[in-house]
Amino acid sequence: SAKFDNILSVSGTGAAKANPDRVLVSLSVTQESKTAQQATESAAGVFNKLIQAMTAEGIARSDLQTNSINLNPVYFYPKDQPPQITSYRLDHSITVTVKSQDTTQLGSRAGRVIDAAISSGVTDINGITFTVGDETIKVLRTQALKSAIDDAKDKATTISGALGVKILGVSNVSENVYVPIPSPVFKAVREVAAGPAAPPTDIAPGQFQVSV
Repeated sequence: SAKFDNILSVSGTGAAKANPDRVLVSLSVTQESKTAQQATESAAGVFNKLIQAMTAEGIARSDLQTNSINLNPVYFYPKDQPPQITSYRLDHSITVTVKSQDTTQLGSRAGRVIDAAISSGVTDINGITFTVGDETIKVLRTQALKSAIDDAKDKATTISGALGVKILGVSNVSENVYVPIPSPVFKAVREVAAGPAAPPTDIAPGQFQVSV
C-alpha cells in the first residue's frame, strides 16, 4: 500500500431529503382510582376504546404499540405521621404509527387520529415524529454519502491546485451520519370545550433529511 508522508485533511457534507410517509404519534392513558384493580380496569377500558377508534381510522392493530405500563401508589404525607396510600395511578404509554404516501394526507390523517384518540379517553399527546421507512433511509443515506464524497473531492482538488501539489490517493475516510427529526407545526388545535363546528386538528409535516 502507498505510504503518505504529507496528509491533506478535508471534510465534505451531503444531504438527501424525502417527504415523510409515516408519523409516530406518542400518547398515553392515565387513570387514577382508589384501588389498583379499578385503575387497571379503567385504563383497559380506555385502551379498548382507543383500539376501536384507531380501527375506524384505518390503523392496523400492528401499528398500535404499547411502550410501557406503570402502576404506582399515590401517597399522602400527613404531618408527623407515616405516608398513607390514597389512590393508585396507572400510566399506559402507546405509540400509533400513521402511514400515507401522500404527505398532505399524512398530516390530515394524523390530525384525525389525534382527535379520535382524545375522544376515546386518551389523556396526553406526548409528541409526534414524522419519519420514513427503513428502505427509504438506506436510499437517502447512500445519496447523502455520495454528495459528501463529491464535496470532499472538490475541496481537495481546489486546495491541492492552489498549493501546486498532487494528490496521490486517499489515506483515511470516516463517516458521520445525522438524521434530524423535523418539528411538526400544528395548524389548528381543537379546544377541549369546542363545539361540533370546531376545526379538526391538522399537522404540517416537514421533510425528512439524512446528512453525512
